[in-house]
Amino acid sequence: MKDKKYFDLIFTVVDFGSGSKVIKTARKSGVSGGTIVLGNGTDDHRLLETLALDHVRKEIVIMVT
Repeated sequence: MKDKKYFDLIFTVVDFGSGSKVIKTARKSGVSGGTIVLGNGTDDHRLLETLALDHVRKEIVIMVT
């Protein structure tokens, strides 16, 4: 029987422009790298819509450890 390997899949949602910092910090802890995917955050709240803050750019950082 072959040895089993277990991995953790980590998703982190951060503000736009912060994904590289997350990966850089994770590399110091032994993570070999990651993938950054762009996303848009939305919230169905009238006040945010009035202030034009209802669409927020985010980055999703995906890492395997």
